[in-house]
Amino acid sequence: MKIFGIKFGEAVEQGVSQRLNLKYGDGHSFDVYRMGEERAPVVVHFSGAKPEERSKYAPMASRLAKSGFAVMVTSLPGQSGEDNVGTAKAFAEHLKFWGAGEKLELNSVFFSGDLAGAWTAFTAGLKACADESFFLKPIGLLGFSGVYEPMELAKLDFRAARKMIKTGFGVGKEGTLPEGVARLFTENSPPVFFAHSDADNLSFAGTAQLKSAIRRTGVPCSEYRAAFSVVRRDFYLKPDSAAGASVNAAAVRFMSKVLKGDFKGEYTEI
Repeated sequence: MKIFGIKFGEAVEQGVSQRLNLKYGDGHSFDVYRMGEERAPVVVHFSGAKPEERSKYAPMASRLAKSGFAVMVTSLPGQSGEDNVGTAKAFAEHLKFWGAGEKLELNSVFFSGDLAGAWTAFTAGLKACADESFFLKPIGLLGFSGVYEPMELAKLDFRAARKMIKTGFGVGKEGTLPEGVARLFTENSPPVFFAHSDADNLSFAGTAQLKSAIRRTGVPCSEYRAAFSVVRRDFYLKPDSAAGASVNAAAVRFMSKVLKGDFKGEYTEI
């Protein structure tokens, strides 16, 4: 049964349908946010390790859905970087076959993430573009609250950085991951959007490494700097706030230009 294009039993928030806790792989799950059932490009957003954490992305995912995207939010195991990338690959495989009947534009997929999820989105996305066995190849990458290169992050003298390396990135006994995000970039990598807050030293420092790699390879990119003194890592999760609305609008502009095929160069918004 359908009511106004929404399947019966789905949660609806201001016209956005929400299908929650869909299963895939080895005990993993994801949530779907979209408007109606028109064919739509896809945003795959990698969140934290705990499934219950996915709910905090509902406002951001709903905002992106209202802009015409089908948004998939999936949690990651968080045990190691390799586990996270492996789970991302399994989700891509699931999405390719599950999405066939869901009116998804699977040739127009963006990988997105924040914190450790941003590292996974970029690492999985960049590897996917060079790996024929990867089921989906993103046409763009989005990193909210910076994208951290673990080897460089390990050198920073921040308590939060040390904690994040231990829990979020899952660095192994060797102390570093075998490959960093920066070294995966090539001139053929997809366009990049990354956002960070000037009030978050950890994000700002990590983003510097990302910008260096992007400029070295000439990858088109859009940088959003949240120049607000009170903004921290989670400003993008509050789309009704001034900073949240601004960064989400910037992300939509980036994706819209990529979809039209006319995104080139380097842009900075403050």
